[in-house]
Amino acid sequence: VDVVDRAIGDADARIDAAVKRRYVLPFSEVPPVIAEIARRIVIYTLHTFEPNEKVVRDYKDALTDLDRIARGDLQLDADGATPDTTGSGGARITDRERPFTAQNLKGWI
Repeated sequence: VDVVDRAIGDADARIDAAVKRRYVLPFSEVPPVIAEIARRIVIYTLHTFEPNEKVVRDYKDALTDLDRIARGDLQLDADGATPDTTGSGGARITDRERPFTAQNLKGWI
């Protein structure tokens, strides 16, 4: 049981690392794509000996899907999970109150 729990925890950590740049975690409801990716990673990890070709292919596909999610090429169907954006790509600057004025610098200028 400990080995399986560790494999699941490792898969969760790997998925979170890839997904957290694009989505707010934790998900309110885990998207089916994420559950499938987790299953593929855990099954591969739990193989004591060399896994068969299908398991290896599924594992590599899962890692590829995680990379695509991290890059934004694969969008998840997760309600409210994407971070809010302003829609603009530029910088937003908020100027602070100016502490030096002609009044408080009288005698220095």
